[in-house]
Amino acid sequence: MKGLSPLHLILTILLVNTISANVVESDFICEQFIVPKDRINTAIDHACWALSASSSKTKYPAEFDPSATFSIHDAILFSWPVTIDGDYYFKGHAGKFRLLLDSSCKFFGMIAINENKPDVRCYQPVKAVRLYDLSLGSGPRSPTVIRGFRCQNEIFDSSYVDHNFKENLKLYNVWKYRKSNVHLNSNIAVNKLYQTTVYLLPSEIANTPNHNIENIRNPYFSVINPQFEMLGMVFRNINGWAKCEELHEIEPLTRQSLDINKNSIGETIFPVASGYHCGSHEFSRKSINSHMQLACNMMKRKAVYRSRGLIGDENYRISIPEAGVLLALSQSIKLPEALFKIKGEKVSTSFDQLC
Repeated sequence: MKGLSPLHLILTILLVNTISANVVESDFICEQFIVPKDRINTAIDHACWALSASSSKTKYPAEFDPSATFSIHDAILFSWPVTIDGDYYFKGHAGKFRLLLDSSCKFFGMIAINENKPDVRCYQPVKAVRLYDLSLGSGPRSPTVIRGFRCQNEIFDSSYVDHNFKENLKLYNVWKYRKSNVHLNSNIAVNKLYQTTVYLLPSEIANTPNHNIENIRNPYFSVINPQFEMLGMVFRNINGWAKCEELHEIEPLTRQSLDINKNSIGETIFPVASGYHCGSHEFSRKSINSHMQLACNMMKRKAVYRSRGLIGDENYRISIPEAGVLLALSQSIKLPEALFKIKGEKVSTSFDQLC
């Protein structure tokens, strides 16, 4: 431990329990990628350290608005990169995957970010729950939704599958209208898998009216019934044909708080009247509130260990022109990832020793 600062030693003790409670026990699916659980757990470890000593000069952890992806409308979360290839993130290229933590370093999930497109929520596949299952009075309160298919080690995102399925049907109808010699392919082995007559469409967009499925190099196919309804996916291997696994998710419900003094993720509601305009940035009321909770969490943890003689009593003097010089504490405010600039303004929220 020689050479480590007292603050680092204290943060080590403070965050052990938080991080251990955040262990992710299975892989996540992000679009067509599998993000290994060990990568996520290591990233959580790094993110919690960074969150406890975050500076406005660093891009991550970054502020993230979870209203669209996680139905959280009264708080913000903090994002941190997760890499699936190469070194773990500390600096440099961050990739497209982000884990999300709240102000107490609780893990909420993952997203995939795409330039000029909405963020996509990642998920851990769960057992399918149909409307029929709900009528039996057990299980989750809502049915699961299909997010994609796993064919061997290949992941097909539902948006990709649906797009290609619709495009292939459009081409089929065009070729049929032009009276081309077009027909749908069937396969006896696949019919047996579905116990009825079904038809196969290439998982990629077709480029000819007729094709022999045995000659197509891509082994993945969409399965439809005679009414042109999507039934699933299959793949061909050396042993024959097999169904692809459906990947289901329970969509997050809109969170609500039963305590008027807490928001929907359990943070204290501070007397923040409105948002703030600081330099070239706007900060919402919920952003200020979550940053305040982050600061107060750290201050309370330090107070516990200070009472045990593990940390000195430190105050930080800051100058506020309207209020003069006073003893106060401050917490840097993180910017959304897209707005961060290396030479941007330094912004912080200030509070007294009672938080």
